[in-house]
Amino acid sequence: MKISFNIKQSSKKDVIMKVYFDGSPNKIALVIEDKNLTFPIEPIPVDRPLEIEYNALIQTLAVLNENTEYVLYSDNQSLVARMNCDHELPSSKFDVFHEQVLDLINKKKLSVQVRWVPRKYNLAGKLL
Repeated sequence: MKISFNIKQSSKKDVIMKVYFDGSPNKIALVIEDKNLTFPIEPIPVDRPLEIEYNALIQTLAVLNENTEYVLYSDNQSLVARMNCDHELPSSKFDVFHEQVLDLINKKKLSVQVRWVPRKYNLAGKLL
């Protein structure tokens, strides 16, 4: 399923858009500025929460506008730590997802910061 969403940008070049995202085994939620989005995804086994979060991040990046700066907020500390790691990560079963994220960021020429937010403050999590 391909999702498309046009995000209106401010004409100011220094505007950084805030995006909250969260995933569940069968749905992803996004809050982009003040727009709430939820959409179904292929079901993912519940025993792999980090994979679910990576999938939510990949789907989030897929709908973001190219050549734009974003701050992405997640309540998954493992995902945020992996995305903010400034050294080579030990090999894991999540490498393929991590590479997909980096490829999307590079292909879309995004400037992305990934920050942790407590679950109760993740606006997207409230939509799931």
